[in-house]
Amino acid sequence: MSKQILFVDDDPSLLSTMKRNLGCDYTVHTAEGAEMALKTVSQQGHFSVVIVDMQMPKINGVETIKLLREQMPDAVFVMLTGNQDVTTAINALNEGQVFRFLNKPCKTTEISAVIDAAQKQHNLLIAEKELLSGTFAGAIKLMTDVIEMQEHQPVDTGRMAASLEELASRMSIETGWEEKVAARVFTLGIAMLDTDQKRKFLSLDPTDDEHKRLFGWICKQSATLISRLPRMAWIVDTLKAVPAADRLETNADRQAKAATLLRIVFYWNFLTNRGLSVEATTSHITKLMPNLGTKLVQEIQCLNDNRDSHVVKSVHVSKLRPGMICQTDITLPGVGTVVKRGLPLTAAMVDNLVRCDGSDERKIQVIENSMVGVL
Repeated sequence: MSKQILFVDDDPSLLSTMKRNLGCDYTVHTAEGAEMALKTVSQQGHFSVVIVDMQMPKINGVETIKLLREQMPDAVFVMLTGNQDVTTAINALNEGQVFRFLNKPCKTTEISAVIDAAQKQHNLLIAEKELLSGTFAGAIKLMTDVIEMQEHQPVDTGRMAASLEELASRMSIETGWEEKVAARVFTLGIAMLDTDQKRKFLSLDPTDDEHKRLFGWICKQSATLISRLPRMAWIVDTLKAVPAADRLETNADRQAKAATLLRIVFYWNFLTNRGLSVEATTSHITKLMPNLGTKLVQEIQCLNDNRDSHVVKSVHVSKLRPGMICQTDITLPGVGTVVKRGLPLTAAMVDNLVRCDGSDERKIQVIENSMVGVL
């Protein structure tokens, strides 16, 4: 993994020495002070290990680390201190701002040992993130795909996740794997509805009090079902906040923004799956969430998901591909409906259709814009 090291100090001679002594083993960049460090990060990208001097004019080491951490949350920070700074360094260490601290003056071998330990810590952080965003999120996707294949759901959580990512991008909101998983696990709560509850939830207007109550119950059930899984606390709290989320404030925290986006993309998917137009869907959402700003409403209307659902094309069963969205239900003789309209085809669905009815004569009505990039 990367061994990009950044040294931040106000002493240019020290920086030159560090670059000369450590340049053979690491890719070393230097910055004289916090402002130059921020500029270096914006130009060079993220660093795995950052070593910062505590005593610097204008902006000290602790404040510098706070600023850099905003841009590089996965970086591991080491602090250089003098004897008089030990208390400050220990406090920073205890608060989790820094991984280690080095007391000046220190030998090159000491610095190298700390850099190696910090690099190992960085690698662990990245590996954990990849495990959560890749393997774990992939397992959630597989589980929800299976649920959605067994029983048609009023929304497709894969489309929800894609819509959330697109809307967040349009609004310049950063998201992570947590938002994607939160969108996916909505299926779990919906699957817990009994027949009568599901009938009401599907038939009632979203502004109806009973529909709102059921939606809140769905979010709560989804949160409860995943609460026993590790590293799910943030997602659990976000799901619980979704029913009351009705605005997107600039200064809101990430969780509040995620809750609002989740509620929007749920109803975008829910209503377009019913066959409502973009305009009608947006109108329903603004009635349900009247405090959304004008810009957000405009961006909702620009979502690509299901925007061109009225444009369809006939495709032979043998030519179907994962990701295509069916305009009508797909039925098989003696079996009945195997794929509901509005659902993107999965690889398993396509294999099943080809195996059971792969004749060249049969054609399926597919939404044309869902074919882009899958043929």
